Amino acid sequence: MRHPFAAIEYPGIPAKPRATAVTSVLDKGLGPGEVRDHVAIAGEWIDVVKLGWATARLTPGAALREKIDLYRAAGIRVCSGGTFLEIALAQNRVRELLDGARDLGLAMIEVSNGVHPMSEEDKLGLIAQARSAGFTVWSEVGKKDPDEDARIGIDDRVAAIARELEAGADKVILEARESGTVGIYDRAGAPAVEMIQRIVERVGADRLVFEAPRKEQQLWMVRVLGPEVNLGNVAPEEALSLATLRTGLRGDTFREMHLHGLEIFLGLGIHGALEARARGGVIVMIDALRASATMIAALEMGMAAVKPVASPEECIGEVTAGERGGRKLPNCRHNNSPLELMRQSYAGKTLVLTSTNGIECLLSAAGPASTVLVGSTTNRRAVARAAGRLARKRGVPITLLMAGRNNQYAVEDALAAGEIARALPEARVHGELPSSAALEADFCASDSGRNLIALGYADDVRYCAQLDRSEVVPVLMKGQLIPLRHEQE
Repeated sequence: MRHPFAAIEYPGIPAKPRATAVTSVLDKGLGPGEVRDHVAIAGEWIDVVKLGWATARLTPGAALREKIDLYRAAGIRVCSGGTFLEIALAQNRVRELLDGARDLGLAMIEVSNGVHPMSEEDKLGLIAQARSAGFTVWSEVGKKDPDEDARIGIDDRVAAIARELEAGADKVILEARESGTVGIYDRAGAPAVEMIQRIVERVGADRLVFEAPRKEQQLWMVRVLGPEVNLGNVAPEEALSLATLRTGLRGDTFREMHLHGLEIFLGLGIHGALEARARGGVIVMIDALRASATMIAALEMGMAAVKPVASPEECIGEVTAGERGGRKLPNCRHNNSPLELMRQSYAGKTLVLTSTNGIECLLSAAGPASTVLVGSTTNRRAVARAAGRLARKRGVPITLLMAGRNNQYAVEDALAAGEIARALPEARVHGELPSSAALEADFCASDSGRNLIALGYADDVRYCAQLDRSEVVPVLMKGQLIPLRHEQE
């Protein structure tokens, strides 16, 4: 297909038929003339059109056939709405619906249980039945009622996705409704970050379709999961706009797609550490509450080195500090507390440190192709400058590795990573990070912050939320953290 301004390049979207970068549009009752216009403008970027709910039942037959033919001529597959199949099941007329869909030229069937209280066996049977009838099947996981949906745990969603793919679904849709306020979003429409990340980690994004009816949701998905993310419930008039987000032909994604230079990847927990190690480059380990601040403070006060160790049994030395769940280990002299350490006089000594999350991530990230630094809010600008210098000099990417809490998303680590990333405004960030207008309040309100405050470490939490207290950047060398110096770069 010919386009004007051919001299202006953009990252390509895979050609149809696409397995990724799929855009599924919701047709809530367009007329043939509207379909003709949408196809003429954006048909190249639309892969699937879902006939919303059971609108096909009330659309005049001639008009319905005309618009289905227009879609098919543009290489767009047409899918029945999941609610329609649920209604057919309730009336024991599933075979009649499939026969009618085939007669109209529909290529796809959506299988959902958003309203119907069907058993899992019934749902898997519908997937198999539609597939054996010759249809491509997309199933959907989630409930339309927010309270009912909220009772579905992440592990339950992952297990359901796996079973439905095994039963014959080509892709699985993650429920959000037309409003974008259910399932993978909260009631204000913000992404349920932990849920999405855990599902993607365990299933992979290629076989998932993320409903994203709002522009800000589409932008988040493209930034965090990449331009080839599969998106559904897109309004027909937004299909071309979404294509510009995917290709950087819009201010929201311009920097990521068209400005080349420093690249920043995001990692979470042990899995993220291993990915960062395999990628190589400069890795900044961030455990904002409190391991990063403790390591930085130890070197700031003149200690010769910090020796990170994974287990309590290894925490043996002239000065020891360690915790599990925020509580001091009985065999350690100190807790993992920057303020407790700073009250001492340990110049020239080595600190042996173990912690619940950060140390394991730090050690897992170390490898022959990686340089591991320690960063947080307390050395934000210093670690950003150092990481940027190293990455530019060596031509390698930066990974901001968030230790998390029990290898799960921790808001304080994400906020610290965001502060570091924004100190490198020229860098292209593969993903999205939050910001805060009140770091101390947000650190105190976090799960880790509340736990530490309950244990009597409120001052530590407030200290860890301060920006740019130190110019020290710890670097891991030969199993120990020492201050990074220019000659080591």
